[in-house]
Amino acid sequence: MESKDSIAVDFGTTNTIVAQWTGTRAECVELDNITVHEPTWGTPLVPSVIYFNEPDQVVIGSRALSAIEADRTVVLAPERAPWALAVKKQLLWDSSKVVSTCDHRAITAREAALLFLTELMQECLKEEALRGKRGCLGGWMVRHNRPHISHLTLTTPVECHEPYRLELGRMGSRIGATKVSLLDEPVAAALGYGVDLTNEQVLMVFDFGGGTIQSAIVRTTPGTGHEQVGRRSSMLATRGEIDFGGRTVDGWLQDMLRPRLPRGAETEDWLRRNAELIKITLSAEDAPPSIRFAAPSGVQIEITRDEFLHLLEEKGMYKTIDSMLSDLFDDLYKRHGFGPEGIQAVLPVGGSTLLPKVRRNLLDMFGPSRVWYDSPFDAVAKGGAIFGAGAVVDQIVHHDYAVRLFDDKNNRPEYELLVPRGTSFPTAGAIATRYYSVAKAQREFRLPICEVGYSGRRSVPWRARAQANYWNPDTEHEQEAIVCLNAGDVIRMASPGTGNEARLRIEFWLDEQRHLVASIYDLSRKSYMREKERVVQLR
Repeated sequence: MESKDSIAVDFGTTNTIVAQWTGTRAECVELDNITVHEPTWGTPLVPSVIYFNEPDQVVIGSRALSAIEADRTVVLAPERAPWALAVKKQLLWDSSKVVSTCDHRAITAREAALLFLTELMQECLKEEALRGKRGCLGGWMVRHNRPHISHLTLTTPVECHEPYRLELGRMGSRIGATKVSLLDEPVAAALGYGVDLTNEQVLMVFDFGGGTIQSAIVRTTPGTGHEQVGRRSSMLATRGEIDFGGRTVDGWLQDMLRPRLPRGAETEDWLRRNAELIKITLSAEDAPPSIRFAAPSGVQIEITRDEFLHLLEEKGMYKTIDSMLSDLFDDLYKRHGFGPEGIQAVLPVGGSTLLPKVRRNLLDMFGPSRVWYDSPFDAVAKGGAIFGAGAVVDQIVHHDYAVRLFDDKNNRPEYELLVPRGTSFPTAGAIATRYYSVAKAQREFRLPICEVGYSGRRSVPWRARAQANYWNPDTEHEQEAIVCLNAGDVIRMASPGTGNEARLRIEFWLDEQRHLVASIYDLSRKSYMREKERVVQLR
């Protein structure tokens, strides 16, 4: 018998949370062997830490923290330690990067993340067995004495690239999930916050975690299902950074304290172990004016809260937040004609929202009536479980995508906008129809689809012309921000082109997996060369 329940994992840089759909609501899963409890909200967190007993045998979470504390191995290079921290951050950038070493074997971010998720699911099964239940925990089913997952939802940052999503999807399948869904974290947070909606509302999710900072404007419309199930959500605008978060602040603290301590591996080990503790202590609302820590070799370190605040200001944390929100509101206004005044509720997510002045700045910007602070740690995981249980979500593409053409007049490439940032998917019909000529005697046609990066701009300066919008990058820096996704794709024609008139009509769609789908019709031969075939997967 299939379970209708849903299990979701919010795989975080610092902590990971598991949630399940119980049939009426989403709940966090308590895993006694590996969880710790956030002191203010009491949320059960699994530290995203892995300790390798052997290259393919690990402990995770609180057990891994204990193992690291007991292991007096001192290493200068983190990738040479028999443990791994912040694996998500490495997975976002390069899944093949070495993050740990055990028995002289290098372990990549991909291998470490898979072992972490596998062990996490095994702990779920152990917890189920201890409770003496039969059948399932969340979306877990036990069949033929082997674990089986009916539906697993994994949440992802909005600014992540498609390879990261593909990696997570593969991992979900490898650990035994029949169905694996990926959900953007801001949309999950909007579902998980449990805002009681009786009318359509526009929400802003402000997600500041251990490794990423992102924000999204989400329109949520109530459905007809029970409680949250049946609610339809669509993202109106998103912005974020995938290499900025609480771990960044930890690094700043380490750099600030390092000159005050004796040099050596012992100092580096102490800094690594204590930076987060210092950050949390100085971020508390009732933090003392200063704190004193016993550092290596008996050195006493005193740090004032004013020093910490100055560090955050000096390093530009608040400027980064202000710039991201400014760009977000600019996108919102351009696409939907309203700004922050049209937002009914602000939903903070992630432990870094507790850093000094972050909450206060949101309150000053939106007022206390619009800023919620009920579920900063578990909203994403709970929202993932709600989504897996049947909530309908309209997601969007997060970057601009264009066809690369050639500007004969200026002897340089130009880009024809095809899928603008913010396009919802899947699309009911064709999002664009284009006509292309083929050069005389040419028998091959290429349709290079490119991701157009912002390259430090708030937006790409597309210019309207003829049937579409176009852009000509002027600098080498701008050209480097453009990535072709299907460079080797060649369309071969049965008869050569003439170069005088349109030869091909191409219609484009987006499917439910973010694939750009195309139908290519040969106007000369009056037949389809390709019909509703996937071209590339957008990021």
